[in-house]
Parts: sequence; structure tokens; C-alpha cells
Amino acid sequence: MTSSRPLIVLLLLCLAALAAANQTGPVEDAHPTLRIGGFSDFNFFASDAGGEGSTSGFKEGQFVLHFSSALSQRLSFFAEVSLTARSSEFRTEVERTIIRYDYSDELKVSFGRYHTPINWWNTAFHHGQWLQTTAERPEMTRFGGDYIPVHFVGGLIEGGIPAGGLNLNWKAGLGNGRSSIIARAGDAGDINDNRAYLGNVFVRPDSVYPLEVGAAVYRDRVSLGEELGGTFDETIASGYAVWTRETPELLFEYAHVGHEQRSSGSQWDANAFYVQAAYRLPWIDARLKPYARFERIEVEASDPVFANLSDRELAISGVRVDFSEYAALKLEYHREQTAEDPHVNLFFSQIAFAF
Repeated sequence: MTSSRPLIVLLLLCLAALAAANQTGPVEDAHPTLRIGGFSDFNFFASDAGGEGSTSGFKEGQFVLHFSSALSQRLSFFAEVSLTARSSEFRTEVERTIIRYDYSDELKVSFGRYHTPINWWNTAFHHGQWLQTTAERPEMTRFGGDYIPVHFVGGLIEGGIPAGGLNLNWKAGLGNGRSSIIARAGDAGDINDNRAYLGNVFVRPDSVYPLEVGAAVYRDRVSLGEELGGTFDETIASGYAVWTRETPELLFEYAHVGHEQRSSGSQWDANAFYVQAAYRLPWIDARLKPYARFERIEVEASDPVFANLSDRELAISGVRVDFSEYAALKLEYHREQTAEDPHVNLFFSQIAFAF
């Protein structure tokens, strides 16, 4: 707990300063204005995996709604809600809900439920498959996956400065860590008395636009219960470099996850990365965008925190066809291997759209 006190003090001081600053300017609008947008997708897949649960067919993707509202000149609210098809129902989930005060470009303070800013994909592409080039996210950032905590409940302070053309941006956060189900965030409260905290920095140099390079660190204490190994200290360190212009699009990310069991001092390490390349072709009104991605996750089989994870290697290739400004068809071929199992081939097609 001691190591998180400076962040607590910093958050409280920033909040007090912003609250005082907010008293100097009146609210311009008597009522907030709510705006709503959304995304959805429909999929077809076929696999040669065999066995139970490997049937081919159609699948409805997430139905996602975005809500945004300006509460005053500097205070805003954002929410993201998803409906996900299950075998017997649609599951409704509040994915993000954030209230933010923009004091200036150099300082912003917010509280809520976020997509954890410990890697690039997790904050660049949210729910709504139309937003991203590919049909699916990399395994290391998969919603419902264990590798990184995709969601984070707490507070963030962030800002950016020109820094001589480097355009340096930073974020610092303090909040609830993983739940006892490690794929879940501590939505109803932290499961122990130690908060998770994170730091994130990235640059977008003017001289090599649109290059972005960044790194992040995340620390938490994970409690699984005595029967599953007790309590573990978790440290995540990540880095990325992306070139987001579509001629070409180049993405690379790496994340290391370390776990240390507090009762025994035993340690485990896991590593994951992906590299993705795409290029929007100039013909047919630039509607065609072929792409490819290779990704790998390596975990130690004895790690109690990652008991549900195995080594995984995946290569995909595909093409995105933007047949409308807000709708795209994606055709993908997957070849993947989990642990020592045989390779599996998968064909995946998706129609994704925004509305």
C-alpha cells in the first residue's frame, strides 16, 4: 500500500485544483446534450479442428452503443455498453463509463471504468470490430482473456506537451486490480487492500508523422484464494511502435508479465507479442486493404495465475473491403497452434459496420 500513496496524493491534489478552477467559469448549457452511436458485426467461420465445440456456422457479433455528453465546457461523460450473444441469452455489459475534466491539454483528470492503457491496441480499438483492420483482436488483448487486465476501474490523470516536436504524452492511474476471476476487473471493489497502479508514456514526433512509440508499466497484487496459491505480485511491462497511415499500416507490440508468489517467493514469466502489416491499395477507390499478422504467447505451465493460458502461435492473412464509408467485409484465414496440439486452420468472414 505504501508504494501507491504518492499516486493517491497526486490524484487528490489534481482533483482539488481542478474543482477550484471549475468555479471560475459558468456552465454554458443549461442541459447536457446526449449523443449516441454504435457498432455491430455478423460472422461466419469454419474450422478443421474437430471435436466438441468446433462446429462451423454463423455467429452474431457484439452490438455496441457509445454514449457521450458534454456536461459543461470542460466536463464530459462517456459510456460504452455491449450486448454479446450467448447460447441462451444476450449478456449486457458496461464496458466503459468515464467522467473527465479537461483542465488543459497538459492536464486532464477522469474517473470510471476504462480499457486499461497498458498497451496500444487496448486503447486504440475498443468494442466495435469496424474500428480495426482485422476481424479479431490479438490474443494478448482479447476481451475476456487473461493475459493483460483489459479493464481498469479507478482514476487517471493524463496530459501532453509539445516537447520540441516530440509531442510527449503521459498517463498515470490508480484503481482496483484484477478480480478473483482474473479476466474481470474489480467492478464492485478491489478484492484486497492493495490498489493497482500504472504509468504510460508515448511520443508522436512531428518529423516522422504518423509514427507513435510508447511504453507502460502496471503493478497489482492478485489474490486467488489459498487453494489456488494465495497472493501474487504482478508486474506488466509493455512497449509498442505503430505507423498508422494505411499506406502502409505497421503495428508492433510486446508485453512481459511477471508473477511472484508472496508466500514462497516463486516467480514465473510470460511473454507475448504481435506484428501486423496492412496496405490500402489505390485501385477501386482504395476500398481494398490486404493485411497479415503474426502473434505469439509464451507462458510457464506452472504459473498458477495463468492456469488457463497455454503457449499459442497464430498467423493470419486477409483482406478488408470497405464497400461503404461505414461498413466493411473482412475475409481471413487463420493458422494456429496451442501448446503441443496440432495446427488448426480456420476461415473467418465478417461484416462490420458503424451506425
